[in-house]
Amino acid sequence: GRIDSAVLPEYIASQIEEAGEGHIIGYVGDETPWHLAGIFASKNMLKKHRGVVKKFLSAAFDSAKLYRKYFVEENGGDTDGYTTEKIKAAMTIGAFLKPALSTEQVIRYPVYIDPDGELDLTSIKRQLKWYQDHNMVKNAISFKDVVDIDLVKPLHGS
Repeated sequence: GRIDSAVLPEYIASQIEEAGEGHIIGYVGDETPWHLAGIFASKNMLKKHRGVVKKFLSAAFDSAKLYRKYFVEENGGDTDGYTTEKIKAAMTIGAFLKPALSTEQVIRYPVYIDPDGELDLTSIKRQLKWYQDHNMVKNAISFKDVVDIDLVKPLHGS
């Protein structure tokens, strides 16, 4: 036999399951003990526009804190101002995703984002070695080629 499967964002997987066209059998976050995403910049961008990259990272970290406030921790209470800001944030996020998400979908399917923008350096090193061991990345590529340590905040203990 065979299994047709896919790794999908929660909002898509839930729609498929609700339509009776598939079943969720697991969640990536429950099965993958490694860092899943990051922010990338080309060597050229880092060389010519390092200040812009630093400002972008600062804004991204500020956004991560707001995202967690509104969609993960939801500790703003039930005040009108909090609810209004949460809905405005969900509308903005939904408009930038492709396919676009409704405000309800953004609120219903939050994803984990580190609130401090910390990078799990130990995980990145382990993953680089795994890809090298499986001939998917050249051995000449070093950790320093992959991570600009001056721009990241290491995860505590990594």
